[in-house]
Amino acid sequence: MGLSMYLWELATDQRKGFFDAWMAAILWLLALVYSGIVRFLAFWYGIRPFRAGCRVLSVGNITVGGTGKTPLTEWLSRYLLSQGKHIAVLSRGYAGGDEPQMLAAKLPQVPVLVHSDRVHSVKQAMQLYGVDAVILDDGLQQWRIAKDLNIVMIGSSQGFGNRCLLPRGILREPLSALRRADIFVVHNPDQQPVAPVLLETLRRLNAKAEIVHT
Repeated sequence: MGLSMYLWELATDQRKGFFDAWMAAILWLLALVYSGIVRFLAFWYGIRPFRAGCRVLSVGNITVGGTGKTPLTEWLSRYLLSQGKHIAVLSRGYAGGDEPQMLAAKLPQVPVLVHSDRVHSVKQAMQLYGVDAVILDDGLQQWRIAKDLNIVMIGSSQGFGNRCLLPRGILREPLSALRRADIFVVHNPDQQPVAPVLLETLRRLNAKAEIVHT
């Protein structure tokens, strides 16, 4: 078993041995440090976020793992194109990820800009392509940029895991970050009944956001 799989099983509480309990405790302490860093960055960048001269739409999630962000980004791009909008998709382009290449292949008429600095990408999209709107693929943690629409994908099968932050759990931000969402998209590829506690958590944290299912 690889290290990444072992850490995933710890983060999802699938490991119950004595050694695993010690490892989980260490990861919990690291998660406290990570939580402090994330909270500070979200607060700091949220004081004066960059405001683009075009509409900014974000598709993101609060957990690690696939929740359908890229397919939704593709669908949203096609919809906006059908409305006559000039758009660009902005990706962080994490090492090893092929999502930007997939989007570029499926959306040849849409510029897909990959850069670690999304503010730079927004400015480039406006200067080079005169866009009406940009879509931030995996944009929930882009605290530096003010958004006009914040869509958060929720995986129905994994939910929020054990509700701990990385590396003890699967959360990339505290659940309070869900208050920034305008729309929750509950992705249910297995077509199983969605756990009521998941929907109750979403409504409790953000009663104003729409909840839709795919």
